[in-house]
Amino acid sequence: MRYLGLELGITYDSSVLERNVTISGTGSKVTEKITTPSWRLPVLVKAILPVPSGRLSLGIGPEFVFAGTSSTSLSVTSGPGTGTSSNALSASTTNSTMLTSDLGLTLELPFSLELPIDLRASKNLSQQSDWEQRVAVSAANGTYSVNAQNSWDFRLSVGIGYRFY
Repeated sequence: MRYLGLELGITYDSSVLERNVTISGTGSKVTEKITTPSWRLPVLVKAILPVPSGRLSLGIGPEFVFAGTSSTSLSVTSGPGTGTSSNALSASTTNSTMLTSDLGLTLELPFSLELPIDLRASKNLSQQSDWEQRVAVSAANGTYSVNAQNSWDFRLSVGIGYRFY
């Protein structure tokens, strides 16, 4: 079928969630950073349009994200405790199911090579919508834990491929 395709894939990803926070009442500014490795398995149905130099594609489908163990860092950038880091931040991970849309252009190169270029947007369908279900704050000891998941992610990828036909 020349105008319809199915993409099954596996991709390794290392996402970094980073934010700058001003703590009210203290004047301190901190930078939180959570790094999470994951394996992504997309299952996308694609509409394909042949063009003179290759093909355009538009795809949609689920993408399953299997998260590894997160690492965290929390550093005070200004105010009391500047330059120090703290163990106040921890992170847990959860696997996700994303709804992924894909816009692609594949350019045909000499020697049966291809240059695929993809722009993807993914919405997390399995993340809790309530912030209090994603972040646990312990006022008693001043620590908090974050469930490290992306609500949305946007990716641009470029690769190299070989045509077998």
